Amino acid sequence: MAHIVPETADGGSVEAGSWGSIGLVCMYAIVAAASITKLMPLTSVLGHAFNAGPRSIGFAISLISVSSLVAATIGGVIIDRVGARTAIISASIVAVISNIIGFFATSVFMLDVARLIEGVEFIGINAAAPVLLMTITSGPRRMKAMSLYSTYLPIGGALGLLLAAPFAGSGHWRGVFALHGAIFVVATCFGGLLPKTPRVPPTKAISRTAKLPAICWQAGPLRLSLAFLWITVAGLGTSTVLPRYLAQTHHVSIAAASTILAVANLAWIVGSIVGGLLLARNVGTSLLYLIMTAVGMVSGFLLYAPWARFPVALAVLSAWVFAQGAALAVITSLLPQVVRDPGQRGAASGLMLQVMAVGALFTPPVFLTILAKGNWLYLVLPVLAGWALSFVFLPAGARTSVSSSAVAAGK
Repeated sequence: MAHIVPETADGGSVEAGSWGSIGLVCMYAIVAAASITKLMPLTSVLGHAFNAGPRSIGFAISLISVSSLVAATIGGVIIDRVGARTAIISASIVAVISNIIGFFATSVFMLDVARLIEGVEFIGINAAAPVLLMTITSGPRRMKAMSLYSTYLPIGGALGLLLAAPFAGSGHWRGVFALHGAIFVVATCFGGLLPKTPRVPPTKAISRTAKLPAICWQAGPLRLSLAFLWITVAGLGTSTVLPRYLAQTHHVSIAAASTILAVANLAWIVGSIVGGLLLARNVGTSLLYLIMTAVGMVSGFLLYAPWARFPVALAVLSAWVFAQGAALAVITSLLPQVVRDPGQRGAASGLMLQVMAVGALFTPPVFLTILAKGNWLYLVLPVLAGWALSFVFLPAGARTSVSSSAVAAGK
C-alpha cells in the first residue's frame, strides 16, 4: 500500500467523516450534475438565438460528455496527484469560467467551448467526490456515504431542469449561466470547508501517471466499470424512449409522460438510501444485486408490455427506478473495495466515468432507432441484457458482503 502524507490542515474545514462533510461533498456532485440537464429545456430558445438547427444545439448539449469520454481516467490520475479536495475546489473555479463563457456566448462555437470546459468541471468534481468520501469514511458509514453519493445524478438532473425553467419560455437564456455560475461562486467560497485528507506524495503520483493504462487492466476496477456501463445502458436507454413510448402506448401526452418519469426518479433516491442501509448492515452485495437485477428485469419487461394497463405501468416504473437506485448504490459502495492502492482511487473513479460516457454517447441513438421499429420486444431485449451483463461483470471478489474488517473499522 502506498505511503500517504497528510495535507496541511487549518481550522476551517468540516470534521472529516461527519455527516456534514459527507453532505457537503455530495452537494458539489449534485451541483456539477446540473450541468448535464440545464440546457435541455432551452433547445428551441438557443436555436432561435443562434439561428442554429436542432442538431447543432443538441451537439452543444452533449459536448459535456466528450470530456469524460476522452480524458476522465487521465483526470482521475491528476486527482490522485493533487488531492481530491484541491480538485473539487479547482473544478468549481473552472465551472465559474465555463458559465462566464456561456453567458457571453455570441455563437454556437462559443457555446461549444463553454460546454467542453464544463465537461472538465464535471470530471473534476465527480471523479474527486467519491475519492474524498472513500478517504474520510470507513466501514458502514462509508457504505451509507457512497450510497448517498449515488443519488447525485437524479437530484442534479432535476436541479438543472429547475435552473432552466424560469428561462425556457423567454429569450433570457443567459440567465441559466448566470444562476449556475453564481452557485459555483458560492461553492468555490465554501471550498475551504471541505475536509482535509491524506494524499499520495507527488513522486508516487507522478510514477502512476507514467503508468496510466495500469488501472484499466486491473480486474476489480475494470469489472466494476463494465457493470456500471451496462446498468447505464439499461437505465439511460429507458429514460430516453420511455416518455414517447408511454405516449404512444397509453395515449398520454409526452409532457405528462415526462413529468411522470421525473416524479418517479424520487424512487431512485429511496432505492439508493435503502441499498446503503442494507449494505451497512452487512447484507451480501451479491444477494442484494441479484434481487435488484430480478426486480429490474421483471419491471423492465412489464414496463414495455403493451398489454399492461397504465396503472400497472406506473407501478412497475417505480419498481424499475427503485431497483436502479439500489443497484447503483451497490456499485458505488464497491469502489473502495476493488481499488487495492489508495493512490489510484481517482484513476479508478475516472475510469468509471469514462466508461459511463461511452454508454451515454451511444445508448440514446440506439434505443431511439429501436423505438422507431415499433416492436416492443426489441426494446425489452437490451434492457434485460443490460441488467444481466451488469450482474455478470460485478467484481467476483466483491460479490459477497461488506468485509468484517471494514465493518469493524466503522464501529
